[in-house]
Amino acid sequence: AARFLPAGGLVRLRPGRDAAGEAAARLAGFVERATARIGPLLAGLSRRRDWRARAAAAARDMPGRSPARAVAVIAGETLVSANLLRDRLAITQQAANAVLRRLAAAGLIEELSGQSRYRLWRARL
Repeated sequence: AARFLPAGGLVRLRPGRDAAGEAAARLAGFVERATARIGPLLAGLSRRRDWRARAAAAARDMPGRSPARAVAVIAGETLVSANLLRDRLAITQQAANAVLRRLAAAGLIEELSGQSRYRLWRARL
């Protein structure tokens, strides 16, 4: 989940303070911080959308239905493993590994863990 909105703690008003003025100032500060943080979030969503379009086009040129289905899974996850693809797509472990290798060879995903086992992959945005 994207966590981008600033959430401040509760502030108690002291006697003699203008409650309406302080509330307006706090709201203005919140809006300013939220506006500053939403830009990078939207840019990230745009990159992910563009990646999904590129990956779907590349997967259409790959044999079988699994690459296109794998793209849909990868687009919705931060990290994926062959086990995750195996379970989500109801394919064999070997098929899941083959799909990941094909997508990596096409430059669409990258392997992060550097392990020979328990490998984790992510979209190459």
